[in-house]
Parts: sequence; C-alpha cells; structure tokens
Amino acid sequence: MQSTHTTISAMEHFEHWLDSRDRPGSRQREQLTHAAAKPYRYIWKAWVQWLTTPSVVSTGDIGPALANCWTQAQPVHVMRYLDEGVEAAASARRGKSAPISEITRRRYWRVLQQIYAHAVNQHIIAINPVMSAADVTQPPQEDSEGLVLLGPLWQAVSMAIPRGTSRWDKRDRAILSILMDVGLSTSELADIRLQQVGERMNEIPIRIVGPRGAQNRDVRLGTGASIELRQWMEERLRITPHPATDPELVFITNQGRPMSGRTLFRLVSTTVTRGMHDGGFPMPQHIGPQVLRNSRIVTWLNEGVPVEEVCQRAGFKDYRSLRGLRRHINPGVLPVTVSRRRGDRAQERT
Repeated sequence: MQSTHTTISAMEHFEHWLDSRDRPGSRQREQLTHAAAKPYRYIWKAWVQWLTTPSVVSTGDIGPALANCWTQAQPVHVMRYLDEGVEAAASARRGKSAPISEITRRRYWRVLQQIYAHAVNQHIIAINPVMSAADVTQPPQEDSEGLVLLGPLWQAVSMAIPRGTSRWDKRDRAILSILMDVGLSTSELADIRLQQVGERMNEIPIRIVGPRGAQNRDVRLGTGASIELRQWMEERLRITPHPATDPELVFITNQGRPMSGRTLFRLVSTTVTRGMHDGGFPMPQHIGPQVLRNSRIVTWLNEGVPVEEVCQRAGFKDYRSLRGLRRHINPGVLPVTVSRRRGDRAQERT
C-alpha cells in the first residue's frame, strides 16, 4: 500500500484522527476525553510496533519487519495481527493471564478500521487494509459488486499455490485446489467430514451439507483437485486430531484443531498476494476466499454453464443470488436483469 503524499508519522496521524472525531459535526458516535482515548492510543501503538519491528524467526535470527511504515500495511498483515499479535499485545498489558476474547479482537479491528479509514479520507493511503481484510469475527460490509479474478489474474493465483512436499503443503494445496475448482464457501470446506468424501480416484464427489435446502448438494472435483485431495487424505488418515476436535473433519490445523475462517482467509490471502506480486499485478481490494468463489461462479457462467446448474453447484436457491456479480457476467447470460428494486418483485408476480 503506497501513500499518495508525504507520510506523517503513525502517532501524528492518530492525533489528527482523534482531533477530527472530536470536532462538532463529526460522524463518530462519541467524543473522547484524554482518559477515554488511552485504550485507543494503546491499540494503535501496539499495532504499529508489531507491524514495523523486526521479528525473531524460527532459527533464532532476526527477520525483517513486515513493513517499514504504518501506511504499508496489507490486508494479510491485519489478519495475522488479529490472529496472533492481539493476543501478545493484550496479554502483556493484562499480565499474561486470561486468554484473549473475540470481543477484544473485534475492538482492535474496529479501532484499526476507523484510523485507517481516516487515512483514506486524508488521501494518505488509497485502500483501507482493514476493510480489505474481511475478518470473520467482525465482517465489514461486503462490496455489492463482488470482486473476481479472471484470466491472467486467476492463472497467477493458481501458480502461487504451494508446491512443497510436506504434510501441510499437501493440505494447503488440497484446500486451495478445491476452492478454485468448485467454489465452496469457507464454512462448507471447513465442515467437510471424512464420510462425505467419495471413493473415486478421479472426479471425487463430495457431499456438502448445509442449513438450507439448496446448500445440500453433491459437488464433483476435477481431476487436478481430486489428485490433491487424495494425497492429503492419505496424510490425514495418519493424523490424530486434538481430543476436542471432531475426528471426522477432513481439514485440520497443524495443532489438530478445526480450520477457522480466519485461518482459511490467511491461507488464501497469502496465496493471492504472492500470485499478484509474482505476476506483477496490482493488489485487489479483496483477497479472501470469497474472491475465489466469486471467480469460479463467474467463470462457469461465462463458459456457458446454464444458470440453473451454476446455482445448483454453488448452493444458491435461484439466480437472484448472483446479483452482486452481474457486472462480471457476459450480457444475456442471466434470464432477467437481477436487481433489488421493487420492479423485480412485480415482474416475478406476472
């Protein structure tokens, strides 16, 4: 993320944000006294320090900082901080006692989002990295016009999938291959049980189970994704999950626990970021799993797969669920103009 003019320091920007929210007519709900601003200042300092301080890597050596300046924050940094850095910062402040709650993480998310939003308004940065990092615990409002990665961008992401041979490389490769092949949502992928996976070597069928009727469906993987899933399944059957984890889950973390939305977001966002960097493409505004799902759905439609079949594959009740993708879909593909206006409802009654 690049600044659009001479960058001010992190604390100068914080004080400017604090002053702007206290002005008459500000849209902020509450004004902050000096005492009330203290936790906000702490959160901001902790984040900037985490982002810009060299870290100790696994070998014991000192690795480079994630960024040289607060304006260089990327969505993947925000997600990693909410997953790892918040606990370290808040534990130090609280004497390393109680575990960090999701309420605390949401509070950090909200503060960072507001301060970076002010930086966008001041034309210091172009994109708010917190809004681009759609954290599952505090999701920002999604862009109604869903983002997709097509053509060279899609190929760049595919080329960035991990190629290592370790157990966890195989897991990550299987996850990314499935997401890109059949466009599952993160919750659907995280909930797959061993008994839902078919026995075929190629075009493996997976039974998806969801809370709504349309979400209950069979999806069939292509040959490439089937191979990756089969290689991971061979590893998975050798792993004993954590005692508190459902032993039937197909995908688990390195610690044997269920895959969370945050963990899957980090995997996808890291892969997309690497693909865009290696391919020389600008960073998209959104880089999470939903982008892969959107892209797969749009590709199906633009390749001529009937709308009804695409809705069945994606677990949608009908084509109206595609409204957020309409600007990416070739004209004439959808049966009618997809809109939220009352005219649609009148048309449906005729």
